[in-house]
Amino acid sequence: MDAPCKDCPDRVVGCHATCERYIAFDEQRKAIRAEKLMAQIIRSPGRSFAVAMRDKEQRGKRGRGILPWKRDD
Repeated sequence: MDAPCKDCPDRVVGCHATCERYIAFDEQRKAIRAEKLMAQIIRSPGRSFAVAMRDKEQRGKRGRGILPWKRDD
């Protein structure tokens, strides 16, 4: 998918905020990104479990002095 800006005769600095063609293109692109994100979430429901287990393991290693503690700056 190519942006409508390519070879556009009306293109100037900052035209994305007012260009109707670009705004429509951006909305379409955001919709595609949202669909891909939802598909990724649906495909991998166990990912959150894996992340939780990784964090739990790292907390244990910090307690044994293997990993440094995180600072709360």
